[in-house]
Amino acid sequence: MPPPLRFMDGQLLFVNQTPSSRAGSSERAAILSHVQSKRRRAEAGSRQPKPWSRFASTMSPPDVPPSSGESSRELADRASAEGRAVLQPSASRVTLSTMRPAFNATDPFHCTVAAADAGSHAALLHCTFSHAPRANFLAEAFAPASVLFAGLPPSWSPGEHRGPATTTMATTTRHDAVFRARLRACVDDQALMYATLAYGSSLLAWTTGRLFEHPPEYFLVKALRAVRERLREYDTPPWQQYLGGHHHRRRHRRPDLPVHDWLVLSVYALAMTEMWNALPAMWTAFPQRQAAAARLARHGVAASRTHLHALLHLVTRSGGWTCFDPYVLDSALLADKYLAISDMRPPVIPLTWDPGPRSAHGGDRCHDENVFPRLGTGFTAESLSQDLASVICDLVSYCRVAESIWSSKPVRVTNGDEAWLFRHLQAIKYRLLNHLHNASAGYTGRCVCLAAAIFSLACIPSRGPLVGAQYAATQLRALLLEADATNSALLNMSADMKLWCVCTGALLPETFDGREWFVHQVARQLDGDEMMQDLACRLEPYLFLPSRQGSYLSSLICTLADLHRKP
Repeated sequence: MPPPLRFMDGQLLFVNQTPSSRAGSSERAAILSHVQSKRRRAEAGSRQPKPWSRFASTMSPPDVPPSSGESSRELADRASAEGRAVLQPSASRVTLSTMRPAFNATDPFHCTVAAADAGSHAALLHCTFSHAPRANFLAEAFAPASVLFAGLPPSWSPGEHRGPATTTMATTTRHDAVFRARLRACVDDQALMYATLAYGSSLLAWTTGRLFEHPPEYFLVKALRAVRERLREYDTPPWQQYLGGHHHRRRHRRPDLPVHDWLVLSVYALAMTEMWNALPAMWTAFPQRQAAAARLARHGVAASRTHLHALLHLVTRSGGWTCFDPYVLDSALLADKYLAISDMRPPVIPLTWDPGPRSAHGGDRCHDENVFPRLGTGFTAESLSQDLASVICDLVSYCRVAESIWSSKPVRVTNGDEAWLFRHLQAIKYRLLNHLHNASAGYTGRCVCLAAAIFSLACIPSRGPLVGAQYAATQLRALLLEADATNSALLNMSADMKLWCVCTGALLPETFDGREWFVHQVARQLDGDEMMQDLACRLEPYLFLPSRQGSYLSSLICTLADLHRKP
């Protein structure tokens, strides 16, 4: 006879057995039915917040001690004095593992809703927030390679930009506290966790050339579902398309619900991941993924732009960028800028955040006229519009200020310096991109915009800007080919400026497919040994920095010499 069965509260199934017991068909059917019912109930409740998610964590606390003993009130006062927002916590605050309660009857095993993924992918999360993001934000503030790669092993080659390292960078950034907070918030915020895992898996895949436990799409699907669930709590317009049409469960709307940093950063991570997955140039180390990126490029770029529009709507409905941590705006700017460059469309985010020239801040670290004295002087003789000439002038001034700040011994860059260096450079690039799509820009103006954008990107020793420079160079090549077809469009461009334009494309890594065309254009405009003698002298009056582009110039000269020796 099978042992008796009994249920307890409809949750637990008790089976009394002895070593000699044999399970009958009815018992096996009852056990199977109970297991399946439990699984269905668990799946139905998995989308609901767990009552213990704010108490338990699978992540260990950071080993970086707080910089000071400031209280929350002191931090808020200091942030208010500096004119920035205080980092907003997620809706349910996470308590680290060292503080979780004992004998928790609701959760005896100290699990969380995110445990299955956040715990098993802890290494992926930590790599995502290690050296790579810190180096990226400093690079976008025009930091030299000596600063970006400080503290890394000697085997690390700044010129190769192979990807993120796992060692800690000696130089910190103004966003370090947010990196740590975002990592901790991934534990109990499903949307942030899956969006960050999608971001991290894509980042590590295109930098290392291999996938980890899951491809980015695995996390993208889960992240998009979690973000949509969160957004359904807000007012409906214009979410219908973003939420997957009208076929979704209706729930109570809360127009006054505050938008937290983590929700906006989740949408940003979706935008960045979709864009990376759609750019074949990012996947040179992963040929299989590169082919897939080429096939899905249009879909991925459109998805990334949709995410950015949703992000901008979230920020606007919440009162603007000042209501969020500066890290949110800085991250969104990078995604928007590179999407605009790769897609050759105007940026999504309006240019309302430019800090202006350094002199407007009353700082004593303005540029020295002796720094790069010839830089930009050649444009004064060219026929440029007033708006474009102003952008070029600001770019030249920025290069001088940045060189003065980063070359100081020892390097002492305050948070204010870093914020200005980052924001003003992004603003200059935004102005170039906006002018590029201005109907009154003209052919010469568009060529100069693209060449200046290539210069500003190629001077940054990081993989992302170099890929962006290649996309801009591809567009410049198309414009120059159009000029050769019309035979009249370059009448307003001097020979030296045309040489500088084609050199910007030739001064890119040899891995760039279009570099050979630019090299041949440079060779056509140089006479014999002249290329060995004064090429740098002809480039410096426009936009050329030997300290940043010197290695590329040496490679170009070697290539030109080989071409010159050929019969």
